[in-house]
Amino acid sequence: MAPGRPRGFETVGDMVRSLAVVGGFALLLFLVVWWQRPEAQGPVQRVVDAPAVVAEAAPSSGFELWVPRGLPSGWQATSAWVEGAVSSGYDGVVVHVGYLTPSGSYAQFRQTDGRSAQAVDDWTGGGRQTGETTVSGRTWQTVESSTAKALVLVDGGVTRVVGGKADWPELRVLASSLQPATAQADASSEPAAS
Repeated sequence: MAPGRPRGFETVGDMVRSLAVVGGFALLLFLVVWWQRPEAQGPVQRVVDAPAVVAEAAPSSGFELWVPRGLPSGWQATSAWVEGAVSSGYDGVVVHVGYLTPSGSYAQFRQTDGRSAQAVDDWTGGGRQTGETTVSGRTWQTVESSTAKALVLVDGGVTRVVGGKADWPELRVLASSLQPATAQADASSEPAAS
């Protein structure tokens, strides 16, 4: 065996080899941690039962909640939540449902009995009204901003906004699917025919 070099007399080559070994372990650790991130393994798509969330909030909301029903295949609910009047920031209950559309865009439906002007401004990205459109017998305002499009309906102290990055046809499909949340509850409480 060749005698080793005395401590303190290592060469640059020795140092480079040592750093390569340590760097290799560090790179391996980095790759293991990086691979564990959800976005590195592909999109995470949660499935949410939006009608159930809205139906649960309906009795205590203080106004008639609407919920999307009967959307065509390809629509996937990705979020649904309810905020109380105190925490919403609008002095009213806020109910939100978000969807991944068949084209891969995002569309959402929000409703509140709180401050209408503030809700519309916030939910449309400060958009401006560009016209009107009729969907399922209801006249909605069309609102556009640099980042989103929206259909806005203010009626009886309740503000409803269908918006997002989706195109107008998909927003109209979402708006046309809206029904009172109580309609499903009433239908499910009827006795079954024998």
